[in-house]
Amino acid sequence: MDCDGADRPRVDGALAVVLILLIDGLTVASLFKLRARRPAPGAPFLTPLYPFVPALFIVVYLALFYGTLRAQPSVVVKAVAVLLVTWGFSWLAISRADTESHSPSPV
Repeated sequence: MDCDGADRPRVDGALAVVLILLIDGLTVASLFKLRARRPAPGAPFLTPLYPFVPALFIVVYLALFYGTLRAQPSVVVKAVAVLLVTWGFSWLAISRADTESHSPSPV
């Protein structure tokens, strides 16, 4: 191994890829819920060949995620942890803003 650490795996790049797989996959999956609430004529936007294209997208992303999970499980755990912490902080901020908006204003 070189002194500069050039042989060590690039965890930061792999972490970014896993985060993209998770966030994009969840975003595309939410399209199914959106389409169930608002069918195609009243939809805010149309998706070509719905539901085949989004379903294929999710299947490909699941395969990529599974491959990453098998090759670098620690990176996947870190990515899930980052998303859960971020999600937790966002809900904390939302609940704090709701509490402040419902509190009586000082006179």
